[in-house]
Amino acid sequence: MVGLLLGAVVAWLLAAPAPQAMAAPAATPAAATGGPVVQAPVYVGMRVCIASRTGYRCGTVTAVNQTVCFPDGCMFGLVRTNIPGGPGDAGAYVYNGSGAFVGTVVGGNASATWFDPI
Repeated sequence: MVGLLLGAVVAWLLAAPAPQAMAAPAATPAAATGGPVVQAPVYVGMRVCIASRTGYRCGTVTAVNQTVCFPDGCMFGLVRTNIPGGPGDAGAYVYNGSGAFVGTVVGGNASATWFDPI
């Protein structure tokens, strides 16, 4: 379903102002280097980071089990963060504070990003 929404999400994100990028961490998350991917629980207040073509940004989970409707349809069970979305973020990896892969970005705006948890 993410593939069907990609065009709509990209168009939606293009209207958002460019987020302020943060420096990448000293250690590369395990999933990015072919390391093990462990399903980690996602909870409100959890620190998460997005590694996308617009940079590496971190924030916190603000809500879980969210429904977000795009022009092509609605997605259920998503996680909301306070990380501003940026153009091209859809499909980006989301990591927890320990570097474990926890999901994939499906969309965002100037004040939030939503991801599909694993």
